[in-house]
Amino acid sequence: MIQFYEKDSLLERMFGGQNITQSVFSRFMVSSYAWQAFNLKRVAKLQEQEETMLKDDDVIALDTLVEHNHAKNMPFIYRLWDHCSKVYVNAMNRVVLHVVKANGFQYPLLYAIWKQDNGESEPSSKLHLALNLLQQVKDNLLGTAKCWVAMDSWYLAKDLYLGIEGLGFHWVSRAKSNMTLYRKVNAPVNIWLGPVRKLYIP
Repeated sequence: MIQFYEKDSLLERMFGGQNITQSVFSRFMVSSYAWQAFNLKRVAKLQEQEETMLKDDDVIALDTLVEHNHAKNMPFIYRLWDHCSKVYVNAMNRVVLHVVKANGFQYPLLYAIWKQDNGESEPSSKLHLALNLLQQVKDNLLGTAKCWVAMDSWYLAKDLYLGIEGLGFHWVSRAKSNMTLYRKVNAPVNIWLGPVRKLYIP
């Protein structure tokens, strides 16, 4: 592990060039941590560095990751359909954010584990998880970067893209072949029909 740290420039920047020993890494691997809090601190730290901070026109890739080869009895493992292999698999389903900066630099940002509805707690859809992750990113930005959120057609839903726009981000996606998009226009004023009407045109 210590050799991996010494070769990874991003880890070195995160730890500020401190001398990390093998015992520190060992405690890190076997102890219990608040991983969500750690991830948010990591995101905040990345925004302090010129090379890694998010700026205008940087891209935040939003996607779903289905991780295979897990034992059935592990937490958050479900029988899921894998669209790549076209079969059902035992897997963990994660919503992930990955940064691709305009200068070509890339790094993983945040993730959330999707949990199946067990009837005991209020379920969260992947759309809800995605918007929560983007809100956390927004909360940790030092400025008002106008980033682009790139997502596939599965995430093209009204509540999500309106939420993305509400955060001050742009978005780009691919529409499904059976989807019709409309634009809202105001109809000309007509004294016989009363106030201006809103029309939706394909």
